[in-house]
Amino acid sequence: MRRLWHKYALALFVAAILPLGIATWQIADRGRAEVVDSARALQVAVADSALGTVRARIDNAVSEAKAIGATIALAGVPAEERMRAAQASLIAAKVLTNYSIYTPEGLDIQHMQGAQADASVLGGSVTAPTPLPEVLRAQARERVVAFSELIRRPDGALFLPLTLRIPDAQGGVYAYAWSAVELAPLSDDIADLSERRFARRDFVSIIDGRKRLIAAADAARVGQPFSTGEADLRLGDGDLARDLSLTFEYTHASGEARLGVLVSVPEVGWGIVVEQTRDEVFAAVGRITATALFVGAAFALLALVAGVWAGRRLSAPITAVSEAAGRVAGGDFTVQVPVAGKDEVGQLGRSFNAMTDQLTRTIEQLKETTAAKERMQTELDIASNIQMSMVPKTFPAFPERSEFDVHAALKPAFEVGGDFYDFFLIGDDTLCVCIADVSGKGVPAALFMAVTRTLVKTHARLGSSPDEILERVNDDLARDNDECMFVTVFLGLLDLKTGALTYTNAGHNPSYIKRAGAGGAVERLDKLHGPVVAAMEEVPYASGTAALAPGDTLFLYTDGVNEAMNAQHELFTEERLATLLAKSTWTSSDGATRVVLDDVWRFQGQADQADDVTVVALRYLGAATR
Repeated sequence: MRRLWHKYALALFVAAILPLGIATWQIADRGRAEVVDSARALQVAVADSALGTVRARIDNAVSEAKAIGATIALAGVPAEERMRAAQASLIAAKVLTNYSIYTPEGLDIQHMQGAQADASVLGGSVTAPTPLPEVLRAQARERVVAFSELIRRPDGALFLPLTLRIPDAQGGVYAYAWSAVELAPLSDDIADLSERRFARRDFVSIIDGRKRLIAAADAARVGQPFSTGEADLRLGDGDLARDLSLTFEYTHASGEARLGVLVSVPEVGWGIVVEQTRDEVFAAVGRITATALFVGAAFALLALVAGVWAGRRLSAPITAVSEAAGRVAGGDFTVQVPVAGKDEVGQLGRSFNAMTDQLTRTIEQLKETTAAKERMQTELDIASNIQMSMVPKTFPAFPERSEFDVHAALKPAFEVGGDFYDFFLIGDDTLCVCIADVSGKGVPAALFMAVTRTLVKTHARLGSSPDEILERVNDDLARDNDECMFVTVFLGLLDLKTGALTYTNAGHNPSYIKRAGAGGAVERLDKLHGPVVAAMEEVPYASGTAALAPGDTLFLYTDGVNEAMNAQHELFTEERLATLLAKSTWTSSDGATRVVLDDVWRFQGQADQADDVTVVALRYLGAATR
């Protein structure tokens, strides 16, 4: 089972590592963008440097060409002397390799060779056509200096041709000059620049408007197309003759992924390409990411250690409470937990200790209460046994007598109750039968019942009538009845020879006689002969009579029968009892009580018993034959 401090530690670790991971990702992502931007900026700066180098060489070539042209056009100087001066200037030139002079009509006048030119210059393809084409003269007239398409010497060297208009003193055309600038030194210049900035010589190159390399570190590539593979530069005619700057990515022929920029040189229609390998550009990102990951891992380890420490520290009080709760569940109610601090955890510990203290006291009180209840229950059980021993409970009660059959049953609602019944012989020919219900329930009713039963039995054996017996019992009970208790009583005397029944009903339920003949009719004895017993002294009672034929049954009961209640709070009622007696048959008094009680319990169902239930059935069988 995962312990609480594990969860705390994990939560703290996640809380620490999640923002760290986000920050690391953001640093790497921002670093990537910044590195790319930085690389682009560096490439643009290198392109600007290369642009300066190109423009310096072009400017030098133009300056040298103009200087030579100015010497040729000097007024007042013999032509031969001017040509020698021009030749000397060409020899001293650092950029130009040759110089051809044409008349305004384009006719060839003079070819001159610079010191850096070899013998093939005059006889090779660098030499201008004869005569000078009108297109070159038109360009010179418009721009003074005009550049033409590159030309290649037989040995493979590339040159940039230029045409110069040499003005006369009146501003007209004195002559035209045609010259060429060798590009090999330019390749060396940009290769040196690439090596200085990138430690590699092949990261800077120059292309013309047809995307041909005209300057590169690898001389073998000069003149070949500059291809960027799938990301091929989409340059239209004349794009490099205007200001242009663009970025691109492609896979080099060597397999390297490269990033680059292209900056145009509008005056000559060239483009300067500066590129770097992707690996080199993002090496810094890798270093930044590695550093961030290292720092993140160190911080994560620190967060884990801190999380474990904090988790143990935070969960220690709760763990202590949990373990203590386990001991309480095992029955140890004396356990206490250490309490520190005034926060919620500390309050939890104090509450737990207060709970165990209260539990200990409660259990001790419960033990005492349980012991007292057990003693009381024992006493109630003894009282119940004593009470039940006071009423006849052995059946058949008079097996030697053939005149009658009697049976009774009593079920208290509690351990002891206030109902009782009794039957006993007075002499040989009279049977006294009695049923009573004391007000209230429990022990007080049981005590009052015991006194009442004793008085009834005592006064009945003196040979009086039922009304006289109850008058004496009433006076005895009412005399010292401080609790104002009372009892309802049905008392009858049956002459066993004749079946004559003399009875007195003192506030009790009606009784029933189930006739054996005439279809089993039921006769209700509902007349009251006086109030309840023990209410007040000197109360007169009367009596009534009834005749029992052989086979007739006298049925007595307490209000626990007719007031029995089911789960729907419906009463059993006297009408239901009368109907039951009328439709039922039995051959013994035991059968009569069983029929009634079975129907009462069936009606009551799962509902609690609300009152004591007592029934008595006396079946007269006729006079005995002696």
